[in-house]
Amino acid sequence: MPAQDEYALLPQRSSPNHSSDDEYSKEYSYVPKSGYYLSTTSLITILVLLVTSSSIALISTLTATHLSSRLQSSDLSISSLPRPNQFIGLENIPADAPERETVFRFPDLIGRISRTQPTHVFNSDEDKGRVEITPEDSMILQWQTPQDGVEDCAIAGVFPIEAERGGKPFMAAGNTHAIEVWNVTAEEIISPSSLNYQTRPSRGILLGTLNVTEDMRDKTHWFVCPEGRIQTVELTCPTENCAVEFLMNFQLPMLTIDLLQREKTSTSLYSRSTNNASCGV
Repeated sequence: MPAQDEYALLPQRSSPNHSSDDEYSKEYSYVPKSGYYLSTTSLITILVLLVTSSSIALISTLTATHLSSRLQSSDLSISSLPRPNQFIGLENIPADAPERETVFRFPDLIGRISRTQPTHVFNSDEDKGRVEITPEDSMILQWQTPQDGVEDCAIAGVFPIEAERGGKPFMAAGNTHAIEVWNVTAEEIISPSSLNYQTRPSRGILLGTLNVTEDMRDKTHWFVCPEGRIQTVELTCPTENCAVEFLMNFQLPMLTIDLLQREKTSTSLYSRSTNNASCGV
């Protein structure tokens, strides 16, 4: 609390006359000697600061209480959520589960075309099943996939050694380690009697390559082949130094380039009359 004001008598002015009260009041007045005093503005400022501080403290308290309540509510909500298994189910697969069965499908069409003979149709009996791949000649193979739910495919080749070919001729010379397999655009079944270099279907993307050498089993990468659709490929040499020639038929032992399909379920698929496991592709 501020100290009370102290007052002191001012010294008397030197004047010869002190006859009236008015003169006396004029001669003497009182002023504060020492101490503290507050103006109205200072009091208002202090009150504003006090109110502001109280408001800030109240808001902080309410905010902290609200956040604490929200966090407790959030913790309760998270704890009540279901907690699914973090694994994808591989632990449920039997240790001795068999691999998905694969099946070889022999081509419905084996057609040769030659850019040196663009109008010639290779459709005689001696050309039937004959595979000849050179820088000038390529092969068109076609399949119609059955309606069996299988849509994983690859182009696979089996080229056994001479002692295991059953007398079938086979020749591979030059750079035959990467025979190119092209997807071909063909919406309909190709007739062997009309297929030549001029009427050949157009090429699409490169599906992969095959190592066409003796004692080799090879395949391209897997690709999608919708069920019940036509699948057509063209086999070409990758370089000028390349030559492949052999006879392909449905008889054992296998010497072939087939469509390899991989089943998606345990349902068994029909296949050519051979043990698929022995093919090793």
